[in-house]
Amino acid sequence: MASSKRLKPPHFLKVLFETPFRTKNPNTGGHLEEATGWGMDAAGRGPLNQAGSYIGVAIIQLATIDAGCADVGPARCPNRIYGFRPSSMLTMASVITGVTSALLMPFIGAVVDHTRHRKTVGILTAILVCAITGFQIAISIDTWFACLIAEMFGGFALIMHFMSVMAYLPD
Repeated sequence: MASSKRLKPPHFLKVLFETPFRTKNPNTGGHLEEATGWGMDAAGRGPLNQAGSYIGVAIIQLATIDAGCADVGPARCPNRIYGFRPSSMLTMASVITGVTSALLMPFIGAVVDHTRHRKTVGILTAILVCAITGFQIAISIDTWFACLIAEMFGGFALIMHFMSVMAYLPD
């Protein structure tokens, strides 16, 4: 039979990474584990957001070079690459990510709200977002399109992660 005992991190990790985010209930003085986790998650999203800013600019610049418009820039590039102007690549990716998320949100939301897999969805989507962001370090003139596709999957995973994290707020 599986143990229901909760795994605890080593004390030094708890002091370094969890203590700054500890949140106390003003009425009881006890620690609010969900609020602590939410604070840690929100702090972790900051570097991911900054990496996304870098990747977005790099994708537009590399698409412009690949389209043959390195001398005029993305805003004035009349050429198309993969059927789109280089300046429209991120907008197109955002639309695909948004529509896909909107279509799948009811199904994944049902899993998050009505099963015991809320935490699992949150963990798996966080790992996926970090892995995709790590993959995007390899962005170059040869890999920018693969990084754009990865950005769409990462954006979808991030939206699903937000959904699982926001489900803890009413608690």
